Amino acid sequence: MFQSIIFEKKVMKKIILIFTTIVVSSVCLFSQGIIALHHNGFTQIFKGTSAFSDAYNAAQNGDTMYLSGGYFWPVAINKRLVIFGAGHFPDSTAATGVTYIQGNLELNPDADSLYLEGLYINGNIQYSGGDLKIDYLIIRRCMIVGALVLNGNRTTPSLYN
Repeated sequence: MFQSIIFEKKVMKKIILIFTTIVVSSVCLFSQGIIALHHNGFTQIFKGTSAFSDAYNAAQNGDTMYLSGGYFWPVAINKRLVIFGAGHFPDSTAATGVTYIQGNLELNPDADSLYLEGLYINGNIQYSGGDLKIDYLIIRRCMIVGALVLNGNRTTPSLYN
């Protein structure tokens, strides 16, 4: 009887350890990131589930958004911004975590000179301007799980460098 009590305690310890590991892992996996918005020499910090939309709403043309590792839900982009993520390669984001954009990243006509770098985009990058153009869009070092969707009838081509 004494041996069965010891065995039960060992089993309970293992169960508690496994449960704790699962909870901590899921909290880390689905954690919200932090965004630093840089504007005219000043920086604002945004956190929480609406960090991306809050930072975007506070941003002005020409501002820079720095996204930490974590998950972000995008809004339609209609501003000229520079957006840097922490990256998407597992070997180089071990300390920071991957910057995930969950869902389609929608670009509107006034998103000229938009610069995206270091993002894992789990969806499409899609332009919703119809036949209007978007100029100087730069996408560097990003992983796009979906597609780059550019609609229009080619009567107003976009400019590029």
